[in-house]
Amino acid sequence: MKATEKRSKQEILLSEIAAAADREKIKIYLYGESALAAVRGKAPAAYEVCVFASDVKNLIKALRNNGISNRNLEGMFNNPKYPSMDFKYSDTTTLDFNIDNYWKYNCNCLGVTVKIITGAAGSGFSGRRARYLLEKRSQDRKNRISFKRKLYLAGLTVATLGIERSPEKTFNYLMSHASPAKGKVRIGKKTMDASLFASAKPVEFAGGSYIMPSDHDKYLSAIYNKDWKSRPPKSSNVLTEIRDENYSWAQFRETIADMDFNAYEDYMTKWFEKRREKGRYDKSVYSKLLARTHDRFTLWWRYKDMKDEIISSWEKGDIDHLEEVFKPYTDAINKNYKRGLGLCFDPEIFEIYEKFLGAKGKADYAKELRALVPPQHFEPIRII
Repeated sequence: MKATEKRSKQEILLSEIAAAADREKIKIYLYGESALAAVRGKAPAAYEVCVFASDVKNLIKALRNNGISNRNLEGMFNNPKYPSMDFKYSDTTTLDFNIDNYWKYNCNCLGVTVKIITGAAGSGFSGRRARYLLEKRSQDRKNRISFKRKLYLAGLTVATLGIERSPEKTFNYLMSHASPAKGKVRIGKKTMDASLFASAKPVEFAGGSYIMPSDHDKYLSAIYNKDWKSRPPKSSNVLTEIRDENYSWAQFRETIADMDFNAYEDYMTKWFEKRREKGRYDKSVYSKLLARTHDRFTLWWRYKDMKDEIISSWEKGDIDHLEEVFKPYTDAINKNYKRGLGLCFDPEIFEIYEKFLGAKGKADYAKELRALVPPQHFEPIRII
């Protein structure tokens, strides 16, 4: 998929957010990669805007009621696992899948991220603490995170009334206490002067006119530090990320063979709970199986366009070249072998790898590896 094709649907999403904001007389500002791209006059690596906490509820309502099909809104208000103090407006006919963190989202689709401008750092209001409150079920006061007075009272109200059972009510309650006072504001982990937003001017971006604080240098310095002018464009990790504007997350889930996403999601949820409670990772047998699943998918993505090259190298007897090409596979094979697991992501490539090991005098090792691979892993991974 070409970058220009990817941008087109996100440009439409951004224009829909702007239209909803205009109807409600809400100001949205370009943020992060979008602000950087607007100043540079280049295509953005990500589409991001920001809005004041006091306007969030009305903006979400306007987007929900815009009558446009194939749209999804996701944030802490409907997904307590959502990882940050923002929300995402997505096109459900697209795919934005990252093997490293997909389980945090209900909808892994291309979208626009709306950051929330809240009170300054030090107010006790952060995505981590808000997420903790949204997920919290225990009434153990010793484990309660302390907020400043307003947010502490919010937490006390939540505990007393059981509002945590309704993430949206809790989110709205937090937003009502998150509006920044004079002085400093916070956007995610970034802190900047509130006065920056007192003056804004329009900029041409993504086929439309949007606004951002007039002092571009001070604004982008607050986000990226003073060296923002020399900052290289953000890029995706092609080994762990798949993006496609013509293929949906729902289709992707259905058409990946032998990938138990629900089990993986359940495991990662338990893993984060254990890490939060104990501060350490309990390496169980199940975690090793999940790690192998991760390796299978990552290797499939790495080698999916190299099969012809591998077959040709074997037919030519170019063992040295195969050794170089197979190095990532060999590393993963050896790691999983030490765990008592075999690793096959493509049956044809696995057969050549067996022959390659035989040519290296390791035929017995190859037999052991085959015996450790589950029969179903000799079926190809298919993404239609």
